[in-house]
Amino acid sequence: MTSRARTGLFLSTLLAAALLHAPALGGGFVWDDHEMIVANPDLDDPGNVPGFFRTNYFGDRANSELYRPLVNVTLALDRAAWGRRPFGFHLTNLLLHLAAGVLLYTLVRRLTEVPWLPEAAAWIFLVHPASAEPVAWIVARGDGLALCLTLATLHLHLAGRRRPGLHLLALLAWLLALFSKLASAPAPLLALLVEATFRGLSRRDLLRPGVLLRYAAYALPAALYLWVRSGAMPTLFPSGPGRAWGEASGVAALFTSAAVMFREGTTLLLPAGLCADYSADPVFHPALLPEIALRPGVVLLAAGTVGVLAAARFARRRHPLFHFGVAWVFLSLLPVSQVIRIGAVMADRFLYLPAAGAATALAAGFLRLSRGRVPLLAAALVCFAAVTVSREGVWRSDLTMNRDVLRPGNYPDDADAWNRLGLWHHRRGEVAAAERTYREGLGRSPRHRHLLKNLGALFVETGRLREAEEILLRALRVSRRRDLTRAKIAYNLAVARLRDGRKERAAEALEEAVLCRPPFRAAFRRLIRLYREELGRPDRAARLEETLRSLR
Repeated sequence: MTSRARTGLFLSTLLAAALLHAPALGGGFVWDDHEMIVANPDLDDPGNVPGFFRTNYFGDRANSELYRPLVNVTLALDRAAWGRRPFGFHLTNLLLHLAAGVLLYTLVRRLTEVPWLPEAAAWIFLVHPASAEPVAWIVARGDGLALCLTLATLHLHLAGRRRPGLHLLALLAWLLALFSKLASAPAPLLALLVEATFRGLSRRDLLRPGVLLRYAAYALPAALYLWVRSGAMPTLFPSGPGRAWGEASGVAALFTSAAVMFREGTTLLLPAGLCADYSADPVFHPALLPEIALRPGVVLLAAGTVGVLAAARFARRRHPLFHFGVAWVFLSLLPVSQVIRIGAVMADRFLYLPAAGAATALAAGFLRLSRGRVPLLAAALVCFAAVTVSREGVWRSDLTMNRDVLRPGNYPDDADAWNRLGLWHHRRGEVAAAERTYREGLGRSPRHRHLLKNLGALFVETGRLREAEEILLRALRVSRRRDLTRAKIAYNLAVARLRDGRKERAAEALEEAVLCRPPFRAAFRRLIRLYREELGRPDRAARLEETLRSLR
């Protein structure tokens, strides 16, 4: 088959992949989309773009130690083009996924002359269930951006061997990838892997001045990223709720990291038991790891994983693409394996960057079979596609997403999911269903501060002020950190007391709210107005105004 015919076939496949993922375009805003997009006034003004680089991912709207300014830039562009219609935001995610497929296809085609291997790698990647979450959930866009820019970095790095100007573009592409998501950090190691596997780069070659300079240059975008980030974030890495180093130390912490990497690696090959939120999974609690690790199924899968790694090591010369794909998976899993604590323990979207390597390794494995490779590849594609369509359906709404978490096979006692499901009913004005859902969650976790906060807010809205005060005081007792959640609890308590005519007690609650950080500006404004217009304390109002200005 000619090169033009192969390209035409691939483009036809790309169209088929677009049709496979097209149902995701009909989805709505889900989970963090509400905070990041629907209720985010910063997206309305294009002049806010520089500010995205000076604050965390959520700005002042939530406690977050995530830093992804480029994602916010793309969300602002979508807001300008589509307003608050979710279709356009989903379309951008889909286009990013298709672009990643094209970049992976061209990279593998650049590295090998084996017939059909680039096409098979791209086919597997485009339909792999790891793509469901980054395509169907809007704020998972960081994974799509990070992979596209990582693949662009590799292309430009290879081209920059002969044209130094293109190597400068590789450095820029990696910087943008870091601004999209820190999971792209291994890109220079992947570039080294490409050259070592396919360009004959040896350890001795790394000491040559030209080669050493090309790799040392990656320190420049890394330093620039850290410098810009330090002006926006108090810490380099998130401090919770990742558990590997938060609730364990020493051997147990390493055990947790290994468990996370092992679970994610096996899920790439056998994408079963997927879930929208794994935070309630007991496998990530260090106290239970020794018991779980000794289960026969876990031991067999661990042995299989070790076997794949060993095969990849010995296959480097005869089957370099298989070796490259497995090594890619290992390197790209490192940032999400809890070796360094990150905000979530595990998520299907964490598999998106590793899926590019897994697709390459699987394609190489299928095409090396002497018999039955076409039926096996076709069967794998059909199975992957079926799971992907099913998983994308999970992300159509908050209702479907949280029901997926709470179904019997997953985590029916997950209080966070009950809280999110209650919020879905709450936003729709379904008061009885919202109250019933919040109480169901509190029956499982009586000290869950978000459930208490939202149930209290529901009572305030429906005029049940004494019940609201009781619930919100409970929420304050269990919410000891002076963060944004505590500020919102205190603010709702103040609203309940104001509606009950107790202005002095409302001021006490608002004073608690303004002590929390990041600042909850609505609490400042309401307290300033209360002191100035109703309680006759203009001096205190003036001091609060000065404090609010300094916080900006």
